[in-house]
Amino acid sequence: MLAALDARVKTKRGLTEKLMEKATMLKADKKAIFLLQFAENTLKVIKYLPFSASKGEFLASATETFSPAASDKDLKDLTSRTLQKLGYHHNHLIVSLPRQQVTCRYVKIPAHAPQEIEKIIAFQSPTYLPYPAAELISGYQVIATDKEGYSYVNVVIVHNAVAQRYIDICGTLAAKSCALLLSSYGLCQIFNQCAADTAPCTMAIDVEAAQAEVAIIAKRKLTFSRSFRIGPAQNFTKFLSEEIEKTVSTYRKETGAAIPEQIALLTAKDIDNATIDIVKQQTHLPVKALNYLGKITSSDIFLKQIKDARVSFANLIGLAIADMPASLNLAPMAFKEVQKRAARRKENIRLAAIFLAAFIFFGAGVAKTIDNKQKELAQLKAELQTIAKDATMIEDLEKRISAAATQPYKSASPLTVVYELHQIMPAAVSLTQFDYEEDTRITLRGYTQELNGVVALVAQLEKSEVFKKFSVKVKYATKKRSQTTEGIDFEIACLKEQ
Repeated sequence: MLAALDARVKTKRGLTEKLMEKATMLKADKKAIFLLQFAENTLKVIKYLPFSASKGEFLASATETFSPAASDKDLKDLTSRTLQKLGYHHNHLIVSLPRQQVTCRYVKIPAHAPQEIEKIIAFQSPTYLPYPAAELISGYQVIATDKEGYSYVNVVIVHNAVAQRYIDICGTLAAKSCALLLSSYGLCQIFNQCAADTAPCTMAIDVEAAQAEVAIIAKRKLTFSRSFRIGPAQNFTKFLSEEIEKTVSTYRKETGAAIPEQIALLTAKDIDNATIDIVKQQTHLPVKALNYLGKITSSDIFLKQIKDARVSFANLIGLAIADMPASLNLAPMAFKEVQKRAARRKENIRLAAIFLAAFIFFGAGVAKTIDNKQKELAQLKAELQTIAKDATMIEDLEKRISAAATQPYKSASPLTVVYELHQIMPAAVSLTQFDYEEDTRITLRGYTQELNGVVALVAQLEKSEVFKKFSVKVKYATKKRSQTTEGIDFEIACLKEQ
């Protein structure tokens, strides 16, 4: 009899826990943010409720697998069903782009102003991917600047078709806003959440069953990242150590920085000390496991879901706990413009609503008759129409200012020079290096199949209005031969005439 009673109590307790779990997942909250990622034929979703800019609670998560042959319509339906289970109701969305779908470069740019940096990156993007600039979407984060006018920037680039596909899949959800962010920045943020502000340069690694992602973080900023697949038959610790060595080598080659001082294995579960010791011996670097679940606020349901999951949610959790700069949003430009216009309209409506409420509140105190109230309402409608007209005028003015801001500068600023080079560069010439020294010296290095290409470029420079105050000289033009091609390497120096 006692056993039966105990079983009945356990059953009732289990039903209560299931009901509480369902209530938490279905609870609709307009302030909640939903983060999702499509990776390795799995849809991962988390629901996060922010309290402030740096604090919030993770409420629930979900994973759904899909076929590699799934169509975009199948993915739309799957995403909609999964979000609805978690109580989605036109909330804010963040889509995490897997590292293998995005190209990253650490570059030095002769500018400090954000607008100049953005335009130079857009101009240089085709040098990193074999597509026209119009087909690429770029973002960036400034890592450091120097007194000579240069910025050291981590550039992220994605093909427009990849970004547009995610926007189309999420388009039926009618989200308040939707941002596309690189997963590596989530790993950076989750590491910063766990580590001290003075943490040394660290290689943070997020390992899943079939792949791993590496993020190198210095002074709390992402400076380098890459991902790699893990084969089922590989010796994991040996393979991981080899990939760490590859990462260090590529990082030093691209950035010129010293090697990371430690390795942090990001995890939601315990990692056995034997694995840590093997990696430490093979890489000759300090290795530690960072269990990030203890550093976040979450419901018991969320903790259980994350611990039981076979996939990692580290990058999604990291993207949730920090406001990422708009410069890293890889959504298509047209989509971002639509969102900006919608936000402006919403603000105009909010101001109109405040004006309406204030007018009615004060008007009600002096209104004596229904006729007077009707007249006041008519006046209010007229005021609202005026506000709508003013809002339209403001939007038109903003467009004109934006259009004016995109015009190239007339002075010989770095952006003016880059834009002029883009206009006059002969088709047969490829520019490989551009140095700008305080408007006194401009050095161009490049490559062309024939010497005529160098001559044509010099002629264009001498005719250019931007370069009219510079003397143009060819420092060298030497023939370079490879196994398959033969061409001319050259350097042109443009010195400011005194």
